[in-house]
Amino acid sequence: MRSRCFVHVVASLGGALWRKFVACIGVLVVCLSLSALAEERPVLVPQTGHTLPVNSVSFSPDGRTIASGSDDETVILWDAKTGEMRRKLKGHIWPVTSVSFSPDGRTIASGSDDETVILWDAETGKIRRRLRGHTGSVTSVSFSPDGRTIASGSDDKTVILWDAETGKIRRMLKGHIWPVTSASFSPDGRTIASGSFDETVILWDAETGKMRRMLRGHTGSVTSVSFSPDGRTIASGSRDDTVILWDAKTGEMRRKLKGHTWGGEERILQSRRKDDSFRKL
Repeated sequence: MRSRCFVHVVASLGGALWRKFVACIGVLVVCLSLSALAEERPVLVPQTGHTLPVNSVSFSPDGRTIASGSDDETVILWDAKTGEMRRKLKGHIWPVTSVSFSPDGRTIASGSDDETVILWDAETGKIRRRLRGHTGSVTSVSFSPDGRTIASGSDDKTVILWDAETGKIRRMLKGHIWPVTSASFSPDGRTIASGSFDETVILWDAETGKMRRMLRGHTGSVTSVSFSPDGRTIASGSRDDTVILWDAKTGEMRRKLKGHTWGGEERILQSRRKDDSFRKL
């Protein structure tokens, strides 16, 4: 097991260790809408194929398949209509943190605490390519709208842009000072938003890799980022218990949404900062 400095261990509470602590072991519950049924109402179907907490789920573009990634180091493909397990994909040696389908549905990307991204053939379940380049846990994987590029965020504080066909690194984006938790493409594929434990959201030019803007407003780790369908708004979630809506063009904060009430991990980090026992390395 690779060594980690104190700051990384604490930060990882928001990653693999935190997921293991809070998730229900061995059970994935997916809400499936079975349109073929006469009543056409949502049905809760418990799936028990994983043996440890599930960290990420993703629908295929046609809605027929669900991919799930788990701390048990596997990716499972489920039939979205019947709930049956189609295939279990094995290749990672540490927990799977993120899964995503390509826009054409032919490829699945999975990121892992083993510091790699694996590209799987969605039909056969075979490994097409293993991408190596990160030096920390991969926390997020996302395809560009045209399917040609994959963005992966990592505990090594970077976002890597990969050529989805060759598996080669196109660019490594550096700007965050703490682990990257989430990375997402804009609908037009021109911008990438990344969130981090450093409490910021960075907007990157997807072509040049240059930082366009750094968004500040959260007072806790940013855990998730996503663009609106029209690309004009970015939503970021944080352990400060809020969601912030940002203007994607100007970077201005449009609105801060308050309603969540739990920020336990962030309070731990803040208390460590106050007593000076927690340091940014």
